[in-house]
Amino acid sequence: MKRIVSGLMTLCIMILLITTTIVSSSAEVTKVYEQEFIKFCLGEDYNNYTYEITYKEYYRYFNEDNNTDVPDWIFGEGYMPDLSPAYAKGVFGDYCIYQSAHFSPFILGCFVYVPSENKFYDIVDAWSLGFENLEVAFAECTQNKIPGIYLIGDADADGVLSVMDATYIQLAQASLCDYRGEDSMIYALHYCGRNLRYISDINGDGERNILDATAIQLKLAGLE
Repeated sequence: MKRIVSGLMTLCIMILLITTTIVSSSAEVTKVYEQEFIKFCLGEDYNNYTYEITYKEYYRYFNEDNNTDVPDWIFGEGYMPDLSPAYAKGVFGDYCIYQSAHFSPFILGCFVYVPSENKFYDIVDAWSLGFENLEVAFAECTQNKIPGIYLIGDADADGVLSVMDATYIQLAQASLCDYRGEDSMIYALHYCGRNLRYISDINGDGERNILDATAIQLKLAGLE
C-alpha cells in the first residue's frame, strides 16, 4: 500500500512539473533577436547603421504548451538614445518603470518581443494587451536590481515587499534612515499615474508616511 501511495505521489509531482508554466530570467542576449531589433529600429538603413543601439534581454517566457527552445515572448530593454531629454514613466500593476531620459523607439525604453511574430511591442501596449506573466518579469527585474524598474512600496529596495519595508518607512519617518534617494524621483513619479509620488507611497496619496507602513502590513496580511 505504501508503495502504491508513494507511486501516486510521484506521478502527481511529475504531472505538476509538466503542466507548470515555464519561465526563464536573467536571459542572455540572443544575437538573432538583437539583429531583428536593429532592423526594427533602422529599417532600410540596417546595413549601414552607425548608431549606438542598446539591446538587453531580461526575461523569457515559455507557456506550458511550448516544447521548443523559442520563448513565447521576451521582456527587455532596447533603444537608440534620443537627443531630447525628458522624463519617461509608467505604472503597471504593482510596479513602476521610470527612466530619466526619453529613448526611441519605445516610450520607456522597454519592449516585449514575440519571436513567432517577429514583432516588438512597446511595454505600454504589451501591458494593455494582457501579456501573461508580465508582472513576474517585472518582479524578476526588481529582484535582480535592474535599474529603472521598481516595486511600489519596496522602501528598502531589496526587490520584495515585506514587513521590512514597513519598518524601513517607520525608521525613515523617525529620521533614523533616509528614503534611498527617492527625492531625485519626486518630479517624475508625481505624473506617472495613481498619484504616485514616491516608490514608498504604496497607498497612492502623494505622501510617504506611517499610513504607507500600515498599508504594507495590511497588504501582506491580505486585508487591503
